[in-house]
Amino acid sequence: MSKARNRFTVAEKRDIVSQLRRLGAEGRPPPEHIRAVAAQYGVTTRAVNLWLRDETLTGETSTSGETPPKGFRVDVDMLTVVGNEQNRRTAYEKLRAAGIVNVAYSTFCRAVNDVDPSLVGAALKGQKALVGNRMYLKTVAPHRGWVYHLDHTQLDLFIAPSHRHTKRVVRPWVTVIVDGATGLLWAFPWYRPVNGSMVAAALASVCTRQEYRGTVVGGVPEQVVLDNAGEHFTEQMAAAVTRIGTIMTPTHARSSWQNGKAERAIGLLMRRFADRAPGAINAGEARDGGSRYLENTRGNTDPATLWTARTFERTLQNTVDEINSEIPMKRHGGLTRIEAWRRDQTELRFITDLAARLVALPTAKDTYKATKGGISFNGHDYVHEDLHVGRRYKVRFLPTQTDFIEVFSEDDKHIARAWRSDAIPAEERKKFLAARARIERDAKAIESGLQAARAHQAALDNADPRDDSGTGDVDLLGALDGTNDERAHVKALPKKKRVRAARETRMAPDLAFLQEHLGYLNEKKEDEA
Repeated sequence: MSKARNRFTVAEKRDIVSQLRRLGAEGRPPPEHIRAVAAQYGVTTRAVNLWLRDETLTGETSTSGETPPKGFRVDVDMLTVVGNEQNRRTAYEKLRAAGIVNVAYSTFCRAVNDVDPSLVGAALKGQKALVGNRMYLKTVAPHRGWVYHLDHTQLDLFIAPSHRHTKRVVRPWVTVIVDGATGLLWAFPWYRPVNGSMVAAALASVCTRQEYRGTVVGGVPEQVVLDNAGEHFTEQMAAAVTRIGTIMTPTHARSSWQNGKAERAIGLLMRRFADRAPGAINAGEARDGGSRYLENTRGNTDPATLWTARTFERTLQNTVDEINSEIPMKRHGGLTRIEAWRRDQTELRFITDLAARLVALPTAKDTYKATKGGISFNGHDYVHEDLHVGRRYKVRFLPTQTDFIEVFSEDDKHIARAWRSDAIPAEERKKFLAARARIERDAKAIESGLQAARAHQAALDNADPRDDSGTGDVDLLGALDGTNDERAHVKALPKKKRVRAARETRMAPDLAFLQEHLGYLNEKKEDEA
């Protein structure tokens, strides 16, 4: 006989009951089996029979469909008292004084611990604790480009002022967009509070075709998850989403976990970027309680100790590149974000040129002059065959999209999409060189025609005959058409009319010759083509 045990766990009791029910017909074990099991575990047959009738151990439910609770349980009224007192001890004393609770304090605490943590959190801390302690059904993106998560925040750092932004130190903003399936991250810096046009431009920038570390990224998602910020519901944002060809999926109010991928991306940028910056706000305190790297009065901070705007943008992009290409992810089997994107071969759908043009942001500067190197914008030169050197144009752009800009005339007519000279696509490069070669051929044709016309004019002037009177008057009409019938008529005209008639008569064969020469050159050019 086994040594008797004082207590058995619920799991052990269920194993014993399950063993006995398998030995008997229809789950009713014979008495000899009950006695054998009782002797094996050192308990009485009465205890084993109680286990067999316990519905919580057999897995069967009562006829009412509910298993009646056993022992002391905390109900909603008791939790209301706990929430009012904000202390279990004083709540227990009040409940015991009112005769509602007649158990020991330790039993009361165990009963409170058995309640769903979300309900206890709701009683003590309210809605935030309720939603932060309950379980949810996760939605898993089936492939890349299925859903983008979007959010923005003000970074915990300051940068040096710029003449384009302000004369004071600047606390910049950032918009992040994260692919739901792979976690691929895009970040867009701003120097003023984000509005709907800026968010729309950032989304359109991600939806364009981009070459990133040897991989084509971007594309239009099926949906965009974002929170209920006011800038997400402006007319500009609604129009941009319609033009791009996707839908917005706003989260519920005060439900940041529904956009958790974007929230975690912002936290990652804060830790790996903002907290390491020279002007970090939350990277340690000084003795006076202020930031370790900033003066308490921001205007007294030396700009030389902070990042410039250009350094800030470059370092932000380097941090994004590090996150995308160097951090392995467990859910991708150790692959980085860009490797997971590259492995997913789902077809991508990109934004149309017209939609990108309509969503692009205008520049702070009114116009830009086209030079021989193109239009200089943000440190790059942009070229196109339809841009004319010396003219001024308006420019619209997509944030972080440095490959191209949209060029408009001064009266807001679209001219072309100008490409960065060192990143121009092969097809656009061929078009640019072909247009330049065409202009070169036309210029040569004009030059050859002018030279031939001047030579023809010289030949006519040198062969010009004199009239019979010997006065030196030139018989222009007779010399050009081979007849002298109109000589008397010409000499009878006033001097001004004679000169005009001579000029018109001389120009006629010159123009005819020039047209004939240019026609010959055009035919020759077509034959060569």
